[in-house]
Amino acid sequence: MAFQLFTQAFQEGGPIPRLHTCEGADLSPTLEWSGEPTPTRSFALIVDDPDAPGGVCSHCGGTEERLKRSATLLTSYSAPANCR
Repeated sequence: MAFQLFTQAFQEGGPIPRLHTCEGADLSPTLEWSGEPTPTRSFALIVDDPDAPGGVCSHCGGTEERLKRSATLLTSYSAPANCR
């Protein structure tokens, strides 16, 4: 199975709900994944937000502990203060 990253917060290619923007609660959507390659030890998720109010902001999706090999879910969290 190929690696897949998905969310149930919105449809692929669809608009991002207000809840997940700086005009709403500014919460990241919960993300899930499957199909990671066998030698995977941990994951890193970095998202560049080019239209953040203060200019481009990089969101780091979690620590190695939160994204260890056995993880298949990254729950919603608030955006860093420098991205608001």
